[in-house]
Amino acid sequence: MRSLLATLLAIAWLSCGKSLEADIPTYIQVTPASLIANTQQGGSTHGITEAWIYADSAFIGAHHAPARLPLLGMGTVTLEVFPGIRQNALGSDLAIYPFLRRFTTPITLDQSDHQIVSPSYVYLDNVTFPMIEQFESGHRFTVDLDQDPATTMTRTNLNPLDGSSGLISLRQDAPSLEVASDYLTPAIPGGGRPVYLEFDYRADVEWQIGVAIGEAQSLNPTYLLQLRAQSEWQKVYLNLSEILRQGSPAGLRIAIRALYDSSLTIPTQDIQLDNIKLVHFAP
Repeated sequence: MRSLLATLLAIAWLSCGKSLEADIPTYIQVTPASLIANTQQGGSTHGITEAWIYADSAFIGAHHAPARLPLLGMGTVTLEVFPGIRQNALGSDLAIYPFLRRFTTPITLDQSDHQIVSPSYVYLDNVTFPMIEQFESGHRFTVDLDQDPATTMTRTNLNPLDGSSGLISLRQDAPSLEVASDYLTPAIPGGGRPVYLEFDYRADVEWQIGVAIGEAQSLNPTYLLQLRAQSEWQKVYLNLSEILRQGSPAGLRIAIRALYDSSLTIPTQDIQLDNIKLVHFAP
């Protein structure tokens, strides 16, 4: 009887030990992402700050990178990481960016604390870029909606992000600017299909960006975002899918508007833009 009791206790202890061992996680370190894009795709600046993570197709969670997360089990699993952005310049408006290929890598679960995952992304093969503006030789924002020759967009090499950038300078004697691109894009997908405008900017003052449809002499822009002043370069993903839900415009332009802020102690108030690209799936 005593021998049987000792055997049962040993089995229980071993079972408990195996359970505790099985519950020891492997910790995955997810680093900030990178984007691999060529000049025909508008360059490699990005704002991929989030990671939607799956292990063998099981959803692990959405995490802000860098992130450290535990995975239970042993053996090799396939990790899939989808690129997450904060669209429309809102920290709370999180979305998977649909134009990038998910990052996939095998991970060996071995109860260690040093598994590092560094997601890198590329654009999908069926993504098209009907407008790319990197300000390297001239630019397309030449439709002067405010009719004031003192306020136009120019090119600059000062405080660069990637080569040259577009520059707007406002002064007390030239306090407002409104311009639109002269590039009439081909038909853009409507019906709620994904269409985004990507761009980088830094600014001394608030400013607005939106879209306009039609000929230059009869434009009536719709402004979709008001951007805050930012001393450092920021990446923005503007989702145009909803405003294009009702149709597929043949003459979509990008419009920009800014106003001098007399409450600031900055006599010349600058706005810089770079890497502007319109992105959607090919028909």
